[in-house]
Amino acid sequence: IGLPLIKRVRSIAPGITLNFLTGYSGYVHEWLLDGRLDIAIVHDARRSQHIAVDHLATARLFLVSQPQAAREAGLDAGMRGGAVDVDTLSRLPLALPSRAHGLRRTIESAAGKRRIALPIAFELDALMLMKAVAQEGLAHTILAMPAVAQDVLRGTLQARPLANPELETRLMLAMSLNRPLTQAARAVVAQLRGVLQEEVAASALELHVAVS
Repeated sequence: IGLPLIKRVRSIAPGITLNFLTGYSGYVHEWLLDGRLDIAIVHDARRSQHIAVDHLATARLFLVSQPQAAREAGLDAGMRGGAVDVDTLSRLPLALPSRAHGLRRTIESAAGKRRIALPIAFELDALMLMKAVAQEGLAHTILAMPAVAQDVLRGTLQARPLANPELETRLMLAMSLNRPLTQAARAVVAQLRGVLQEEVAASALELHVAVS
């Protein structure tokens, strides 16, 4: 939603300059605390004495695989095959972010409840590298559909929803409690949810935007 947000903010408040950074949740949390960021969108963040959070959206999680690797693993055929049981993860080499990331905590919590071990072949705190490892067939990964939609359409990756239990990640809008938002930051926050709703509606991605 970066580009649509830039366009929206430019149209209503051309004096605001936006600076976008990408990183994993653990790092983003630190950036909020040290003032490098005004606002952040993070996976499954929790409110703390220093950080305020607001539920922004919920995204279903998918097992993401290279087509040949999926066949070799005995997964059903197709660009978007049927659901895969969480128990299946115990026999697949996985590329996942480190434990500092909310996505990893969500996956490990589900695995713990099913009493299965996750065979993590690669621990990667870089989205593009996670996808590259999956595209090479070196491991499978787990991501929300917006992260891989274009790769699935091109046929370089396949995405299968996880089930038993169905896994979701919550996207949270996070802000530091140590300093008030500037007028510019408040203006961006005011536009963010609307832009997200419009983009999800236009793309039909499996992402459910929370009502403010």
